[in-house]
Amino acid sequence: EFEKTYAGCEINCFEDVDYNTTDAVYIAFAQKKEAVGGIIENDKKYLKGNNQISLTAALKILFEVYGYDVWKAPDMIPWYIPYLQLAYKEWIMPYGVSDISYMLKRGEAAYMIDLMMQKSIYYEDDYYIK
Repeated sequence: EFEKTYAGCEINCFEDVDYNTTDAVYIAFAQKKEAVGGIIENDKKYLKGNNQISLTAALKILFEVYGYDVWKAPDMIPWYIPYLQLAYKEWIMPYGVSDISYMLKRGEAAYMIDLMMQKSIYYEDDYYIK
């Protein structure tokens, strides 16, 4: 059902994503959740999925995809502070990482995604209350 719902792309497609691959389903899902927006170059939209991602951007994507309510920081507070606070609260920060401009490695991102998936299973089973 998930694959049928998110297969392909009709609008706002990324130029560098092959929407016929199995991985593209997850990219389309993140797009529809407005968790990824890509970048514009020469009037075309790109995901640049092979690039590293900053810790703060990864946290924003994770919390958006999983539907967390994140408070909006006022203008005097950097946009990423609410995401960092929630990451510490939810225990999903990679061990030893405290630099906000830290570029995640694939394994660290996979670790964070795995933790979020485990938490979402607990939420659905009412074992864990968000």
